[in-house]
Amino acid sequence: MEHSIGVGAIVGLITASSLYVWNSNEFTKEQKTFLLIAIVFAPVQWIGILVIKYYNNHKFESSPERKTEKKLDSTISNLTELKSKGILSNEEYNSKVKKVKVEKTEQNLKNSLEYKQLKSLFDSEILTKEEFKNKIQLLQKVSEKEVNTKEINKKIDSTNKDYFEVVEEKEESLIPIYIGSILFFALVSWGILIYSNKTTSNSKDVFTPIAIDTSAVYNTNYQEPLKVKKYAYVVITVKYPILLTSQTGGSYDSDTSSFTPIIYYCDIAWENKDRITDIFEIEDYNEDVKYMHLDKAEKDVKNELFYLKDNFTASILRDCKNDDKREIIKGQNYKSEVTDRQIFTFDSYSEASINKEKINIKY
Repeated sequence: MEHSIGVGAIVGLITASSLYVWNSNEFTKEQKTFLLIAIVFAPVQWIGILVIKYYNNHKFESSPERKTEKKLDSTISNLTELKSKGILSNEEYNSKVKKVKVEKTEQNLKNSLEYKQLKSLFDSEILTKEEFKNKIQLLQKVSEKEVNTKEINKKIDSTNKDYFEVVEEKEESLIPIYIGSILFFALVSWGILIYSNKTTSNSKDVFTPIAIDTSAVYNTNYQEPLKVKKYAYVVITVKYPILLTSQTGGSYDSDTSSFTPIIYYCDIAWENKDRITDIFEIEDYNEDVKYMHLDKAEKDVKNELFYLKDNFTASILRDCKNDDKREIIKGQNYKSEVTDRQIFTFDSYSEASINKEKINIKY
């Protein structure tokens, strides 16, 4: 049932998109022919509609006529802005806008369908040069008064009647071809869908209910994946610098009546410290979970190292009284770093707790 609904939906979409292409004025005859042929494979037709519409719109926006129209509109906007700022007087503004509007009217006239039809009749020698000029003047007057296009068509209908009859005859001669193409590809699509539906139906497994009074049983080989539960803690080893200080001298010799000056010494030593996390529970232990907890513990320890660095810097300034040595140590930029990380896992919380107590943690 669901398969039939899906087939019906696809056929409906194909039909709707094909009718849209057929009735739309956004495509040329060649583009319509291609899109209607593409009905045999709907995705090609749907993608083709989007691509061709984008192409036609881009072509229209890039046309010289469209660029000229935008330029004229921009000119009027600039004049209006200059007038609002007081740079142009009303007379200057009106004269220049009038000039731009005349140019825009001429441009719209040349881009109009009626002008192109008259030009086609003139090129085909159906209209004489004098008749062509008269009709253009008439069209220009009507355009300036913003007369409806239908009124223009009525006034020039007597001259382009033959032209329309030729065009209509050509379009009518192509209608049977378009309709035949749609019907042909629609029948082909229906055949493919029906064949696919039958194939799918024949390939479905037949389910035979289990009789209560028989020994038939279900296949119970499926098993839930096993989860490994663990209790764990992480140990992060940190190497950090410590400041060693000493001094000599500072004594008075009564025999020689001399005083030995104090000499201060400063040096750096390194120590290792283990940081251990609390015991945590892991519902399903695996390699990914292992490294996730290792990374988290290391990140927490590295955040603490900023405070260790501040304390070390303060001890240098406070305790190292040898000025030269103090500047040397500061220039070396000693800092703590993580040298090792380990995770210890156990099957029970008690095991983890007992093992953790055995580790000597130095703070």
